[in-house]
Amino acid sequence: MEKNSPLTSGNPVCEDSFETSSNPVCVEMESNPDFEMAETDFGRFSSASTNPDFDMASNPEMCQDDLVSNPSRDFGSPKECSRIVGRRSLEFDAELNDQRAKLEYRVNDFWNIGLTVDKLVIGFVLGCLYPAQNGILLGYLNMEGYLFRSSKNMWESPRIFMVIFGILSDSKPIRGRRRGPYMAIGWALTFLALCMLSSWPLPSPYYCANPDGSYDYDLPPCNPSARHEYVAFVIMFAMINLGTQLSIAASNGLLVEFAKAEPEAIRGTTQMYILVARKTGEFASAFLTGFAFNGKMFNGGWDQRYQLNFTWLCRILTVPAGLAFLSCCFCIREPTGCSSESSFRGIAKSVWRLMSKKSFFFVSVWTMAGSVVTLGTPATYFVALQWAGVKNLQNQLASLVGICTTAIGIWVFKRYFLETNWRKLIVAKTFTCIIMDGIPIMITVFDVFRNQYFFLGEPLLDHIITAGLDVQNMLLTNEISDNDNAGLVGGLLATMFCLASPFSGILSNQVFGLFTPSLSNRDNFIADTMDFRIKVALSVVITWAFSIASLAFLPFMPSQKKEARQWTQDWPSHHRYAFGLLSVLIFTFVYQMLVEFMSMNPDLACMQFVGGEGC
Repeated sequence: MEKNSPLTSGNPVCEDSFETSSNPVCVEMESNPDFEMAETDFGRFSSASTNPDFDMASNPEMCQDDLVSNPSRDFGSPKECSRIVGRRSLEFDAELNDQRAKLEYRVNDFWNIGLTVDKLVIGFVLGCLYPAQNGILLGYLNMEGYLFRSSKNMWESPRIFMVIFGILSDSKPIRGRRRGPYMAIGWALTFLALCMLSSWPLPSPYYCANPDGSYDYDLPPCNPSARHEYVAFVIMFAMINLGTQLSIAASNGLLVEFAKAEPEAIRGTTQMYILVARKTGEFASAFLTGFAFNGKMFNGGWDQRYQLNFTWLCRILTVPAGLAFLSCCFCIREPTGCSSESSFRGIAKSVWRLMSKKSFFFVSVWTMAGSVVTLGTPATYFVALQWAGVKNLQNQLASLVGICTTAIGIWVFKRYFLETNWRKLIVAKTFTCIIMDGIPIMITVFDVFRNQYFFLGEPLLDHIITAGLDVQNMLLTNEISDNDNAGLVGGLLATMFCLASPFSGILSNQVFGLFTPSLSNRDNFIADTMDFRIKVALSVVITWAFSIASLAFLPFMPSQKKEARQWTQDWPSHHRYAFGLLSVLIFTFVYQMLVEFMSMNPDLACMQFVGGEGC
């Protein structure tokens, strides 16, 4: 029988690496055109015509992938047993669990290169984009503070769809693989967006520029319309985030599978190693942007003629993005073989069951409410740029210190605080940030002492605790997820946070937009009157008050891994939890999209509802 005959084409049992002449199922299909595969109540596939007792358990050669002894079979023949539709058999569940048990992360393993490069390049690309966004929008185009916050919400809006990306990664394998293909697709989108940015023409800057790239603030603007030409850049930044978030959702699901294969005493070790890889990428990005993208036109302090401009920075970023795409295509170790494809109805039921759990409802309330209540003043942008005189170099040097202390924080958390009460860590982090960050802010606001290095003196303890909280969030996802819904749980929690955080920014713009003079207009910071300083300080104090108020939602957060498991196992489920979460998510999404699309229209962006001074 031909390998691609109508009877065997598309059938994983008789494709690619299988010898049809020695395979009993294929022989039966050749001799009996009416042969068809059926699934019994026990989940075994049998011949409905001549061999009802045939099952996969007696033919293990049809569905075996040894991740340790034969890794090439995982990736070289991804079609094997990859399209079995319907309820997964008990044998297949055991097969998949056996593959998960063999997952082990080693840096020198060729099949782990893709996962390591993925996180490394994500840290590098996103780390470079943050100063690039500040430089092009706040510096070059002189965008107002509240519009910059709204634009930031817009280009980060693809993070809202993390739950969809997680669902796709969990339940819709591509040629038998659930993680690698989605990571590759994400990097393809990122590469395309970076190519578009690197070829997009830049308008003239808002202020008149000197030969060295410095701006003359005493002269009228040379291009007043520049501050309204931000829409195209925001769209391409959003496309980059769409690609990176798709890759992050798939890779996070794979990391949870690695964590599930680890003994409980060291569970989460692989995730910590990969987090260090991402921080290494951020470290490299800080060096590049601090010493090569430090021109005066883009919030830097050096002669622009000897520094990269925005276009060339984007061109450089296309290289690691392309390498990440290739590594995710060919060098990802993951459980493959007997993955099932679920219908949309099945996926929707899985989401509804998860949202109906009281334990997940509690964690969701903390994730969303704790973020929404934490407001931020738009004055912080120009306090740093205009009053403290922070340039790109100092900002990136501070980032380097922060990355180093974050790496230390990860080690300290693993060594000393792995079993520490999570609620206590959150309280410590909140008050540490207020006390340590408040000192340089207030001294700068009231002009007691203004220095960019003093203003950016990131406290060591703050970074250590924040790094510990990042690890804590990963551990929490591990404990409240099952083997088959890691991407779903991580994606849904990330979606909730990514809805709540921009919503908090919108509320911040609306609250602080009531202040006069405007906290978003750079001219007020250039004038620097005492009355304006007091109003800036008042806005900062208000943000502290809201940060402390967010601690009222701590009872919705489990205290440790054991309590998280207890909540998941013992607490009941009810549809009212799902209805409540769904209602809040829909309202938050609609309200956020309304405000952000209005802010993208220059004729509406001045409205007080958006955060402007009024049209």
